[in-house]
Amino acid sequence: MQAFRTPIDLPDYPFTLAYSDSFLSMGSCFAEQMAARLKQVKFRVVDNPFGILYHPQNIAHSLHQLRCNHRYKETDLFEHRGIWSHFDFHGSYSSPSREESLKKMNGSLEQASSTLAEASLLIITLGTAYAWWHKKEQRIVANCHKLPGQEFERRLIPVAEMARHLLEAINALREINPEIRCLFTVSPIRHIRDGLVKNQLSKSSLRLLAHHLCTQLSGAYYFPSYELMIDDLRDYRFYARDMIHPSAEALDYIWAHFQDAFFQEDTRALMREVDKMNRSLSHRPQYPDSTAHRRFQQQLLAQMEAIEQKHSFISFLSEKEKLLS
Repeated sequence: MQAFRTPIDLPDYPFTLAYSDSFLSMGSCFAEQMAARLKQVKFRVVDNPFGILYHPQNIAHSLHQLRCNHRYKETDLFEHRGIWSHFDFHGSYSSPSREESLKKMNGSLEQASSTLAEASLLIITLGTAYAWWHKKEQRIVANCHKLPGQEFERRLIPVAEMARHLLEAINALREINPEIRCLFTVSPIRHIRDGLVKNQLSKSSLRLLAHHLCTQLSGAYYFPSYELMIDDLRDYRFYARDMIHPSAEALDYIWAHFQDAFFQEDTRALMREVDKMNRSLSHRPQYPDSTAHRRFQQQLLAQMEAIEQKHSFISFLSEKEKLLS
């Protein structure tokens, strides 16, 4: 029978992942989507403590800040149109209150810094090789925060320069966590704002960057999420309506390959058990005050406690508090 797809054979990775592992995921919004799936089945994940980061040098800078346990001061923030922001952070950390912005930023970094020292795997999703250069600050920024366009210059950063920054950051990180593995992937989300030709140039640069990092770093690997989207699925029906982001079906497909690559059957069986619990928790009862529903809630509580007792790395604390409220 004639084949109408070009399936991708994943490499045989020399390690597997389990619930005893903890993860730090950084990079584009695709990184957040994959981290959300890990969190949903109760893996210990800290994702994007600076918010979404698209450019490799912003990721490298953020790793340095986490490694040295950096904390930001009020004088580090700037105000534009009544909103306080910082060039290291995504706009989701901005606020009309400078104190509130600072609290969100430093609170996120405090959690991530503690995770960094014990994380088993650092997942870095590279979004674009094009960076926003702030002329006055003389630096690449993570977010423009709706400042006037004339304050910035759009630059394609050479692979060698991006590699130098990430290698320095990861080697420095391994001074406090020598055993951490790195998993690189290129985001399948298209940056068509730069045009399709420039987007392809950018993605090609990132793929070269990932390859270079894997050859220069021990314990560094590549997961082909970009190739799964572009070369395997290769159809607009696997994009969302914006024709930029992968559809839910495409994300399911990439996630399934991730599971095949890194999880053994005992881990996947526990993932299915937790996922079944999640579906039960999302149930919307017709009669929430009924005896039958209260009995259902007690059964869920007993099941969650049984899983927690058997698997010490899993916690349903927030779910149990919601059920008991």
